[in-house]
Amino acid sequence: MHRADARAQMSLMELIRCGGKATARPGSAGATEAALQLLERLPTLAEEVRETDGAMPLHMSLIHGSDDVLVLRLLELHPGAARHPDKNSNRPINIAMQNERSNLVVSKLLAA
Repeated sequence: MHRADARAQMSLMELIRCGGKATARPGSAGATEAALQLLERLPTLAEEVRETDGAMPLHMSLIHGSDDVLVLRLLELHPGAARHPDKNSNRPINIAMQNERSNLVVSKLLAA
């Protein structure tokens, strides 16, 4: 299976984990691009909540160090996610501050 074919079959959460700066490796920018393309086709994926920990794609993108462009796109598609706590009561703003995210991301989360 080609790398592009494998990315096409990955879930949004898997792409977020693969494309994060914390796990940066050759091709990780491709995972971010694939996640953005998947969101263009299926924007409601931004609203999904993982049963295991209550995290949404926005939470995961902040945890895994995703590029700001992906974080901001998730926030644009589902602004309510900014106020959604996970099962540990962490909201995206808490995660963003803990992980020293950009001023732009922090300001957008506060404004949502």
